[in-house]
Amino acid sequence: MNHKPAIEVECRFFCIVKRKINEERAGNECFFKYEA
Repeated sequence: MNHKPAIEVECRFFCIVKRKINEERAGNECFFKYEA
């Protein structure tokens, strides 16, 4: 079984929430958070 890292799940959720607020910033912030 290959579990997805918690950060990946968190990032995906973060992206969805952010996208509702600001589509353009969501992508950048999510990418930054995922990379961190």
